[in-house]
Amino acid sequence: MRNFILFMKMLLCLVLLFIIPSILKAQNITYIDLVQAKSEKINSEKIFKDFELVPLETHEDALLNIKTATYYLTDKYIIAVSFLKGAYIFDRKTGKFIREVSSFGQGPNEYTGWIYNRYGFDERYNILYASDGANIGGVWKCINIETNKIESTIKKPLPKDESEFFSAYAPWRIKDNTYVSFCNNRTGKDRIKLVVFNKDGKVFNKFMNHLEYKKEISYSNPSNNGIFYYYKELTYFKEWNYNDTVFCVTENDLSPHIIFKLGYNKASEYHQDNAEYNRSKYFIT
Repeated sequence: MRNFILFMKMLLCLVLLFIIPSILKAQNITYIDLVQAKSEKINSEKIFKDFELVPLETHEDALLNIKTATYYLTDKYIIAVSFLKGAYIFDRKTGKFIREVSSFGQGPNEYTGWIYNRYGFDERYNILYASDGANIGGVWKCINIETNKIESTIKKPLPKDESEFFSAYAPWRIKDNTYVSFCNNRTGKDRIKLVVFNKDGKVFNKFMNHLEYKKEISYSNPSNNGIFYYYKELTYFKEWNYNDTVFCVTENDLSPHIIFKLGYNKASEYHQDNAEYNRSKYFIT
């Protein structure tokens, strides 16, 4: 009997050893309830304590498409990137045009593809990523905005399993020589959500995709980078539009960090090719 009680105590300790970390991890999740959210017009003063207007210099060497341009900010610069066009640097305080970032071409510090205009800037290392060569395969060029030179290249990862498909877009550095990319679900049934790899394209880890959608438009081809950002030395990620969860990403783990409660307002991933179906739904972007 004594041995049985001792065994049960040891078993309980082992169970708690695995359960308690899971409970503590769950307690770190932030929930944002938007089920009862209301839409109303309010003055900007109620949202922003202060704001700064910086008009960018109009320059013949920096012609931007305002509708598609994305603006990245650093302490020194405003980097403006147009969709499938060039990237340009302006002074953060005055808006004065400084120069183009790299340029399109086949020179040693040029690129033949495009600079990512969404979530393609690593503010920690001052790197803009440019796709070079084929979308599947090929490389990413890492452009240092300070030196205006290609600092390094990263091989795009390729799957070994024929049933998998890596539609990997802009890389995001998790740590030295370790990157993660979001894989767009191009067929509606692609199995991989995120792929972790090094500069040589060697895959360390894969996080599975569990969401499918009905392919209603044969020529549609999702091409979103995924939303990555740094916070307190960690990397966080959210899918574009349809997912309601922000994840913390490490080389070995993908864990929920923020969950938006949307209720009946949640957009349907399955019907993402049907604009009418999701017309009145909420999108967290």
